[in-house]
Amino acid sequence: MVKKLQEILGSGYEITEVTTKKNNYNAHQVSIRKKGDSIAALFDYESCKIAPEGVATAYFEAMKKNNALDTYAKKFLDPDWMKEHVYIRLTSDAKYAENYVHRKTADLYMIPYVQFDEEHMTNIKSIYTETSKITDDEIFLAAMKNMDKECVLNSLDDIVSYPLLDKSISDLPNYMEKRKEDDIPMLVVTNTSKFLGAASIFCERVQNRLDELFPNGYYLVPSSIHEFIAVDKQILIPESLKEVIFDMNKNVVEKEEQLSDAAYYFENGILHKTIL
Repeated sequence: MVKKLQEILGSGYEITEVTTKKNNYNAHQVSIRKKGDSIAALFDYESCKIAPEGVATAYFEAMKKNNALDTYAKKFLDPDWMKEHVYIRLTSDAKYAENYVHRKTADLYMIPYVQFDEEHMTNIKSIYTETSKITDDEIFLAAMKNMDKECVLNSLDDIVSYPLLDKSISDLPNYMEKRKEDDIPMLVVTNTSKFLGAASIFCERVQNRLDELFPNGYYLVPSSIHEFIAVDKQILIPESLKEVIFDMNKNVVEKEEQLSDAAYYFENGILHKTIL
């Protein structure tokens, strides 16, 4: 596939094969990047049974549609746009984090990314900040401000039951704002899109709100890269958290969306890993 595509597109394009695990199978994709561009396009040629000629055609059709890749690359030249569209995601994979701008906290890595639209995003590399002439401090500060606007605290019971009640997830009570009338021992910490929302735990407003809702303290259980579960310390001890996290990662969360096998807590604004 790669060799044939290179013959079709010529030396002006960088073409590589990428293998990712999806739903317990290896998805073989091809990455096409025009030399000089910052963004690559991915095509899952195997599952769609597309020949090299078809992949090349799909690539040019995508480019012709809105010149998306060139448009996205040019956005890195605009520091104000970067600051308005940057957020943070989390990973525990040190090798993965090394490829991007990142900061380590406990055993997790905070990676800033930009969201171009609903379908396109990319993690930020040093070359992007150099192009935009933005410092890492500015990127992380802007990301935290953007995330603060989208923080959500949902009851775990609501998250589990809303599909059965014919409700939209956006209609669930957000305890960032809503008063908690009953005891809610577990709250899901995420964002409005429920996508890469686990990093919301670093928003100061979220930490302050959780301190209000759980005056006796709370643990943070990594449900996935999309959310944490804040658990009242009065209902679970650290030893039982290990079993909860192990069960979620083994039976519920897809491998590529797992965040960590540990539980965490904040002390004086600093994230710490519990000893399980």
